[in-house]
Amino acid sequence: MAQEFSIGVILVNKDKFLLLRRFPGHWSFIKKSYQEIENKEDFAREICKEQGINTLFHVKNFAETEEYFFKKHGDTVHKEVTFFIFETTEETITLASADYMAYVWLEYERAIARITFKPEKELLKKAYDHLKYNK
Repeated sequence: MAQEFSIGVILVNKDKFLLLRRFPGHWSFIKKSYQEIENKEDFAREICKEQGINTLFHVKNFAETEEYFFKKHGDTVHKEVTFFIFETTEETITLASADYMAYVWLEYERAIARITFKPEKELLKKAYDHLKYNK
């Protein structure tokens, strides 16, 4: 079975979370696959910079891994995505990847409602609780 690894970023601006609309239409966080990297947090920062977000503050003590399976060219792939939280003061981003069709900043309740997949809704809840109780 093939295996893929990605880094994801839960990007926060004040009380709003960045969601990106991916082809074919699901709403999610910024994610990017990697082959080999030296430092996951630095790679997460680079992913944000590719989207035009340069002012970034890493929220410490939060790293959550999501695992799932999907089909790619008829083969089952095991995917593992490690998510980090970053805060920013910037609101405008550049959709640097053809994978992304649109973006939106939403407050927690609206973001939970917009996210397509249940595991990422649960991930947002963990991130929200972490931000709420670790300020």
